[in-house]
Amino acid sequence: MLAVFTLAHGPDLLLPMLAAVVALLAGHRSYGQLAERHRSLQQLYEFSRAVAHSHDADRIAAVVLGESRRLLGAGTATLTLPLPGSGLAQRWTLSGTSPVRFETVSATPRGASVVDSGWHGPWVAVRHAWREHAARRRTLSAPVDVSRAASGSLAATDRFGVVRAYTREHQRLLETIANHAAVAFDNSRLVERLRYETLHDSLTGLPNRVLLTCRLDEHLALPEAAAVVMLVDLDGFKDVNDTLGHQVGDLVLRELAGRLRGHVDDEWLVARLGGDEFALLHRGRLSPAAVRTAAAGALRCLARPVLAGDMEVEVGGSVGVAYAPDHARTGGDLLRAADLAMYAAKAQGGGVRVADGGGRDPRAQPGLVGELRRALRAGQLHVDVQPKIRLGDGRVDGVEALVRWRHPRRGLLGPDEFVPAAERAGLIGRLTAVVLETAVEECARWRDEGWPLGVAVNISARTLHDDQFPRAVRSLLVRNRLPSGMLTLEITEGSVLADPPRALAHLRQLHDLGVRLVLDDFGTGYSSLSWLRRLPVDQVKIDKGFVSRMTSDPEDAIIVQTVIDLAGNLTIETVAEGVEDEATVRQLRALGCQLAQGHHFSPSIPTSRLASWLSDWPNRIVDLGVAAPPRRPRAAVIALPDHTELARGAVDQRRGRGR
Repeated sequence: MLAVFTLAHGPDLLLPMLAAVVALLAGHRSYGQLAERHRSLQQLYEFSRAVAHSHDADRIAAVVLGESRRLLGAGTATLTLPLPGSGLAQRWTLSGTSPVRFETVSATPRGASVVDSGWHGPWVAVRHAWREHAARRRTLSAPVDVSRAASGSLAATDRFGVVRAYTREHQRLLETIANHAAVAFDNSRLVERLRYETLHDSLTGLPNRVLLTCRLDEHLALPEAAAVVMLVDLDGFKDVNDTLGHQVGDLVLRELAGRLRGHVDDEWLVARLGGDEFALLHRGRLSPAAVRTAAAGALRCLARPVLAGDMEVEVGGSVGVAYAPDHARTGGDLLRAADLAMYAAKAQGGGVRVADGGGRDPRAQPGLVGELRRALRAGQLHVDVQPKIRLGDGRVDGVEALVRWRHPRRGLLGPDEFVPAAERAGLIGRLTAVVLETAVEECARWRDEGWPLGVAVNISARTLHDDQFPRAVRSLLVRNRLPSGMLTLEITEGSVLADPPRALAHLRQLHDLGVRLVLDDFGTGYSSLSWLRRLPVDQVKIDKGFVSRMTSDPEDAIIVQTVIDLAGNLTIETVAEGVEDEATVRQLRALGCQLAQGHHFSPSIPTSRLASWLSDWPNRIVDLGVAAPPRRPRAAVIALPDHTELARGAVDQRRGRGR
């Protein structure tokens, strides 16, 4: 219409009209470019929001590749990121209607850089040669700087549409997308780093209490879920920090953490709960024998010295074990049960302790310590005894002293209810001294009355490590005119391993004095042949947990037999505690066990009733399944030889006495 109007009115209007058309076309072109730029900015803004809310690498890669194709009109988009220090790279590819394809490739294919334009040369060279190749360019590439050591790349190829070549604007847009991608991947790695540091211990790299609790709660929420938790607490670690410094303490923790992690397989989760406390979690069912093996192995890991420079640092450990659902059905309750068991193991000088399910925490009784102090001053503690019987002929070999507390309000309390509190409050030394003095005085009185019967007393780790203890024992024996062979001291492996050099020195002094030594709760701690050979002990006591189940559990029976055979090879006697029935007596005798004690023979009785019990014992032997002893004078039936002179002999003489 403009052309017809111009021809009808004359050629003078032709030039102005052409100018108007050119201006209109230029304006339309500018508007189109502005509109396209606006759409690109809008799409770029939406892309930025999408990628900012993504923290998973695969999700970020999918968003980046999808937006690259949409904004650039690319048929294929490829994102390549290096894996630092591995010589490999991760590659995501999106093409056509196919889903994102992921693969791991070499970081430097054909000798090229990871940042490869896909157009026969690195990106830097393409950038310098822009003008020469802009007209026929079909591939774009931009660096994705997510690492200082190496850069990744984002590439777009196979542009579709009327114009098949990319422009400078497309290049700038791809660089913008690559920059956003780099920031998103950096943020993702930062989030992963923060998440890792939140759930892991910074010193050892092990999972921390938060992660352990989450995994445990998630597992126990499943129907019929079972789990085993072992809490491991180091003994003597505070002394390492105080004397050698925190730098050595940190080295010890890292070394022991590595040992614990290497000791168990992938089915176990090893965590550091804080300080010198570790945890081992197994999400599934395990036999008691398998748990005991794992716990004993963990203690052996801790027992080996740690080399710190030119020094060897030795620490021991205590292990508490709890089962789900036997002891608890929630994660918090299960950890609490294992913690109580660990605390009980620590109180008895180390080793392994399984939760009893009672849930009574002596630390939750703040008034108990003060009451115990008053009881020690007021003489409210007394000693009961439990006889030990020789299975070969039924003779009474001696008695074990067991402390009791006649509480004015709570009634009669057993040692498990107040000894841990005494250990924690530093009263265990005074408590042991009271029990030991009472037991020796009673033993001397029995001897004077015609019952020369030996007595055994449990000794705590603190008492064993007291440098004055051997001298105090000697003075006590001399004061009461009691032969040293009539006193037996029962110790645990854990109490020795808390400070092996000092403990062994004190045990040798006591052995030279003629005091009999018994290794208590054998089978629950380290129970190694090397330790049994090093300790100057006369007897080992098989833990009552194994003895009570040996007639019904073949695995426990095998453990009992192994302990008896091991001790027999070293000419050491074995004592089975916790004997409850005649079937157990017959099986123990068949396996070669020499002595036993438990409710089947007698519960703990007051010392005032011991003479009456001894008088009645010969009438009860046959009924209890124990062979009747030969007829002897009353004093000779239970007489013990004086081992004082034998104890001063060689090791072979020591091992042969009493057999």
